[in-house]
Amino acid sequence: MICVVGSLNMDLVIDCQRIPSVGETVIGKQFHTIPGGKGANQAVACGRLGAETYMLGKVGNDGFADEVLTSLNESNVNTKWIQRCSEPTGVAIISVDEQGGNSIIVAMGANNTVSKEYIVSMKDVLEKSNIIILQHEIPLTTVEYIIDCYAGKRKTIVLNPAPAMEVSDHVLSKIDFLIPNEHEIKKISSGISSDLEGYEPYIQYYLDKGVKNIIITLGDEGCLHATQKENRKYPARKVAAVDTTAAGDTFVGAFCAEYERGLNVEQAISFATIASSVSVTRKGAQTSIPYLYEIEEML
Repeated sequence: MICVVGSLNMDLVIDCQRIPSVGETVIGKQFHTIPGGKGANQAVACGRLGAETYMLGKVGNDGFADEVLTSLNESNVNTKWIQRCSEPTGVAIISVDEQGGNSIIVAMGANNTVSKEYIVSMKDVLEKSNIIILQHEIPLTTVEYIIDCYAGKRKTIVLNPAPAMEVSDHVLSKIDFLIPNEHEIKKISSGISSDLEGYEPYIQYYLDKGVKNIIITLGDEGCLHATQKENRKYPARKVAAVDTTAAGDTFVGAFCAEYERGLNVEQAISFATIASSVSVTRKGAQTSIPYLYEIEEML
């Protein structure tokens, strides 16, 4: 069983020729509203790939919340423990250019109310979970509290440190899988300069802090898995990307779904790389995340 604790958003997406510079107005093309949020996206990936998945988080009392919950339910995600609150459902403003690149601004809304008290009330769900997936779109104090409570209790702790915020040393030492992208790996600790060449200094820094596995997602270059024993590069499948919004979330969810199913790390990474490559060929966040049968057809 996988428990995802994180954000639930409605993505407001504009397709455009290019992403505007500061002070510039660009005429967009199509506009879409698509359920998203890093936490919800990762839960959808887990659910669509067959894992028993529970989502914890908060939404508002609004129409966006209804759409977000419907998308999760239709993706085999248990939403029983998601709570509504007086704050509006989180919103992400996303611009997607013709190459599939994006820029994202998030208004946290209800996600900011995911408190320690809420987590305490979810004890039964968390204690039953084999894997707990976390990100940084809920309060960092809550993320750290969950890790402090459940690390080392026969659970696999997975942290996707996005958006990039500093992760304290005592938390790093309790993480089983740290999964940042190529930018986040350089920004999540003040203990090391963010402008060093390559990834090796960052990998060694976090391994020395006690992280057991680091998986850096590298976009169309694949990913890099590092432990104290070895580093291994996994190539990406070559595809024509149209939207990379959910690529990282799809990778995280797919990796966890397969790892929880009993695959080893290498097999789970290879599977997640395929799932992520499928997602970038489609527009939107949750609308781009593949189902298990689609991946099996490619194996």
